[in-house]
Order: sequence, then structure tokens, then C-alpha cells
Amino acid sequence: MIDLSCFDLLEPKAKDTSCGVRDGGVTFVYHKNGKRIVFSKRVLHLLGDPDRVQFGFIEGYLVISASENEDGFSLKGMNKSRVIYNAPLIKEILDFFKISYDKSFCQTFSEFEEIEGMENAVALKMQG
Repeated sequence: MIDLSCFDLLEPKAKDTSCGVRDGGVTFVYHKNGKRIVFSKRVLHLLGDPDRVQFGFIEGYLVISASENEDGFSLKGMNKSRVIYNAPLIKEILDFFKISYDKSFCQTFSEFEEIEGMENAVALKMQG
């Protein structure tokens, strides 16, 4: 079980609202031709199939939850998965977890779990 006592809600500095998702996770793409976060159908189901999501950080994990308000990041449709196109958000998440994206980056994070006591939220393991 994940301890949420030190949960920090992500407050992005920027409010701007060819790699597939494998094994039902979340894929980050940081490339000159596009920056995006791609959510698998499985993750979306656990989040309650929302139109918007919000993010938070906890040691080693990115917490993703459904957002009921306009402060969340809008999900765009893409086949069976959904996508967020927001370069500053993606850069901030990768920087927080010290993940290098110097040239181009595409990585799927497939380890995640539901958060007990928090509806429509998952913790995505970002670090070993």
C-alpha cells in the first residue's frame, strides 16, 4: 500500500492545456515531432475513463487521478488509448524523476497500482 501522507499535487509552471503503449501502462514520448503522454485502456479504466486527469508526485511514483474540474489536463482521443499533448508538463514530470530525454525519448511504464482509499487514482512506478 502506498502512503499518501507526503503526496504533493503537481502544479505545473506552464498551463498549456510513433511510440505505442505496451503492456497496459503509460507511455511518455519526448521527440522533436511531438511530446505526449499516452494512456492505455487498462489505466483509463482504473481512472474511471475520465476526460481530464491531474498528477501528483510521491517518492518513486507519479500519482494520476481523474479530475472533475477545469484544472485537470484534457485527454484527447487516439484509437484505444487517450493522449495528453503538453510539452511543458511532460518535461516537468521527466525532470522531477531525473529521466534523461536529451535526444528523443519513448518509454512505457507498465508498473502501476490502484491507490487504496482514493477513488479513480493510480500510482505509476517511475523509478526502480
